[in-house]
Amino acid sequence: LRFSAKKVFLVVSSEQKEWTITVDTLKQDWTVSSSRTIKINADDLYTVFDSTLFENDQRITLSATKWLRLHAFTFWD
Repeated sequence: LRFSAKKVFLVVSSEQKEWTITVDTLKQDWTVSSSRTIKINADDLYTVFDSTLFENDQRITLSATKWLRLHAFTFWD
């Protein structure tokens, strides 16, 4: 996902508890600069990217546990 924002949110739902999403933040050359895992334990809005600075052309990848439903991204600047 390429975007320009300070924060990225994702609406997630699942029929089961304790699923995960791994978020890798990427450098401009698409190599991983950081990684974190988000535990999904309820149908909710989750923060998948959080920065204090607005930057253009941010890049992340998401890896979700099988059977998670990823509904909508929202962005905040």
